[in-house]
Amino acid sequence: MPRWMKSCLLLLLAGVLTACQGVKPALSSQKNSFGSGNKRAERFVPYSDQVVPPLKELIKRKGFRQYTQVWPYLLGYSYDGTFAAVIVYNSRAKAYRVDLFHTGTHQVQETVYAPAEVKNRDASSTSAKLDSSRSEEEELLALTQETLDLGYRIKVPTTPEDHVTHQEIRTPGKQSLKFTLKQVDRAAVLKVEKGGDRWELARFPLKKGERLSSRWLVSSSPSPGEKWTVVASAHAKGQDPRPLMYTLDASLLNPDWTEGRLKKRLKTVLGKGARVAFRGKADSRNRPEFFLAVRGGSFSTSGPGESPRLSGTVDRFVILDAQGKVHFRGNSAGLVRDEQVLLDPSISKDSRARYRLLLLEEERKDGKRIRMLTVDQLNGEGRTVKTYELSWDPEKKKFRYDS
Repeated sequence: MPRWMKSCLLLLLAGVLTACQGVKPALSSQKNSFGSGNKRAERFVPYSDQVVPPLKELIKRKGFRQYTQVWPYLLGYSYDGTFAAVIVYNSRAKAYRVDLFHTGTHQVQETVYAPAEVKNRDASSTSAKLDSSRSEEEELLALTQETLDLGYRIKVPTTPEDHVTHQEIRTPGKQSLKFTLKQVDRAAVLKVEKGGDRWELARFPLKKGERLSSRWLVSSSPSPGEKWTVVASAHAKGQDPRPLMYTLDASLLNPDWTEGRLKKRLKTVLGKGARVAFRGKADSRNRPEFFLAVRGGSFSTSGPGESPRLSGTVDRFVILDAQGKVHFRGNSAGLVRDEQVLLDPSISKDSRARYRLLLLEEERKDGKRIRMLTVDQLNGEGRTVKTYELSWDPEKKKFRYDS
């Protein structure tokens, strides 16, 4: 069935479904049972299945709704580990939201929904005999299950380890990894350590009012290699949890981009106080497509799908590629390309020059990104003396300037 029909079904579902709101559950370890607090009620035990359970069975379990109102539930993986399914309860739609993540791009590939409940009709009733067609809830559930089973092959269960967020997570084995996740200003920063080296893997921007959840988990992936999936969530008052997910292939950790080496490189090209303002998504070797590093001033960033991705005014900046080569530099002389070409020699050198940056980003249906970086060169009085537009070349993996 086409996706537009799925969307129509969801809209119909939101109007006809009703959901009982459970009392707010106490926070507990995901290895323990999770329920409403009623001792007589059956309690939900997460990650206790030997196979990926059908959605129809899962959503009937006592405590499952309360659990997914607080934590994302990692349903399972595809056979090759390319995709993973995560479930949260969507209170506005009164349905379960199922995000299908691509573990290579770290992005949501597709989102589908499952009804909060499916009532069993009395097969002996006259209405059931006269109308053998499935209800809207049953139809939506069947379509979502088909997407999981046939579209993404979510058939591999998982038993993740969960911890308090401010605690590190260590993976088993000789090549042990140490994951850390902390909230830094308006971002959740995920890092990993291996053999004494440390890398920043992801920086999840937090929306206004959001905070990092108090628990997170790590799970091994069924695909070949040393792959681990981290799942956390962001919370805001009166809103559903928003999953934050990242899959790491530790065999591809690049020694050139450890935090120590990156800090040393930035100090060399930009001076003391340099910091990374934005980094492009990682390639197959876990190397960011590019780094935008700045010194002085201030800036803000937003999450994928939000605009702009970065905005602010800084004293100096550089754009480096995945190998650490400087492609653009904004300094007292003006905007310089490849450390040799001054883009506008007519502008006099100004030691008080500053740069206003605006990064826009949009992902196309084919997965490629359209990026545009607007650079306003400001004089000592804060007036714009020149505006440059740098566009992203997806083939060469770098910004270009067309005068």
